[in-house]
Amino acid sequence: MTRAVQDAVIAAKTTDLTVSGDGFWQTRGFQSSHGAAALLSCTTTPQVLDIEMCALSIKKSDPAKYNDIIKSHRCGKNFDKTLVPLEAAAVLNMFKRSVSKYGVYYTKYVDDGDSKTHNILLKNASYTDKPVQKIEDLNHFSKRMKRGLDTIRREYGRKKLSDGKTIGGKNRLSDQTIIRLQITFASTIRKCKYDLDLLHTRSWAIFWHKYSTNDDPRHKFCSNEWCGYLKSVRDGTSYDHTTHALPRPVLDAV
Repeated sequence: MTRAVQDAVIAAKTTDLTVSGDGFWQTRGFQSSHGAAALLSCTTTPQVLDIEMCALSIKKSDPAKYNDIIKSHRCGKNFDKTLVPLEAAAVLNMFKRSVSKYGVYYTKYVDDGDSKTHNILLKNASYTDKPVQKIEDLNHFSKRMKRGLDTIRREYGRKKLSDGKTIGGKNRLSDQTIIRLQITFASTIRKCKYDLDLLHTRSWAIFWHKYSTNDDPRHKFCSNEWCGYLKSVRDGTSYDHTTHALPRPVLDAV
C-alpha cells in the first residue's frame, strides 16, 4: 500500500490527500463483533491506501469451549462501540497514523452522507493545523432516492392503487424504472451541484416530466436542453407523452 500512497501523492502533487473510506462487517445488520474499514485514494485510478480491522469481543456461545480458549487467549479487542461506531473508529485510527506511516495528511474526506465518521474526525483532530474537510459523495444521494422508492414499492406490495393495479410491474414502478430514475437524479446532481436552486428545480422536473400526459402536460420545471415536449412546442411538432410517462396513481403513491 506504500506504492499506492506514493502514486496518490504524485497525482495530487502534494502530501495533502483526498481520501474516501467505507466500512464492512462480518455479518449484516451493523451488529457484528468484527469488521474493518479501508481508505482509498481519490485519483482517476483509486487504490487502497490503508486498512484497519476492528474486533469487539469473542462470543460466548459455547461456555465449555470458551473457557478452554480464554486460558491462552490474547485478546484482540480494539474497539468499543459504546464510544465510537466501528467504521468511524477504524477510519480515525488510519488518519492518526497517516503521518507516521506514510508521511502524508488526509485533509479531505469523501463521506457517504449518512456516516458519523466526519464528526468523529473533527472531534478527535489527527492534525493540529490541518482540519479535515468533508466532501459529500454524490452517488449516495441518488442511492437514497432508490432506497426510498424501493421502500415505497415494498410497503404497497400487492395493494391495489386507484387504477386497480399494483404499484410495481411493467411500465410502473419496476426495477428498471427505479434504476432509470436513480441515474437521472444522479446526473441532475452533477450538473447542478453548484446551484442549489437550480438543483431543486431540475429535481422536481424529473417528477413532473413523468407525471405529464397528453391532456395535462406539466413541464414548467423542464429544460429545452432535454425535454422532448418543450422541443416540440418550440419546433411546432407533435409529441406523445405515453412513451415516458408513469401512471399518475403510481406517482401519487410516491
